[in-house]
Amino acid sequence: PAPVPSEDESDKTSEQLEGERKQVTVMFCDIERSMSLAERLGDEAMHRLLNEFFDLALGVVHRYEGTINQFLGDGFMALFGAPVAHEDHERRAILSALGILQALRLRQARERDWAGRDLRVRIGMNSGPVVVGRIGNNLRDDFTAVGDTTNLAARLQGEAEPGTILASEAVVRPIQAYLKVRPVGPMPIKGRDEPVVAYRIVELLSRGWRPEPPLT
Repeated sequence: PAPVPSEDESDKTSEQLEGERKQVTVMFCDIERSMSLAERLGDEAMHRLLNEFFDLALGVVHRYEGTINQFLGDGFMALFGAPVAHEDHERRAILSALGILQALRLRQARERDWAGRDLRVRIGMNSGPVVVGRIGNNLRDDFTAVGDTTNLAARLQGEAEPGTILASEAVVRPIQAYLKVRPVGPMPIKGRDEPVVAYRIVELLSRGWRPEPPLT
């Protein structure tokens, strides 16, 4: 028979399921046309490419103290503002997204193995309240963020054009003076009654906000 959880283990599981409400920015990023890219490269080469891409993205996200909490096949989900709280989580997420695009451009221009692959990503992000915490049991658990904020970030990533960042008004509003953006929409979003206006992040307008050079 399966072992009966101890009182301490039961309390721990309860705390994991309850989670904690926080204000965060959620970012989703995936590789565009990854299936056709995998077919062209082959399994081994695609595996190496994914490892190198995730290593590159991890370096940039961690530089701005974000957390990649889930790998999703050819992409990932990252959190800014949890588990480490930051009042400027919107700023950190945007700098991270721009840093990833910049790092990809430099990598493909500099390295022969990456040249010609036309590896482009789509990034979507949203800010707002979520419930964060670990979900699962002692066999496997994941730290994740649950709520409408996360759902909209994922939808925006799906609507983003290859090589672009699509952010909600909640992300852009606190720092709009520092950004050049283009409105996109109103877009119908599955599961929402009203269409959503989002913004394509074009560039930063302040030198002090420019991302640091990407990791090599």
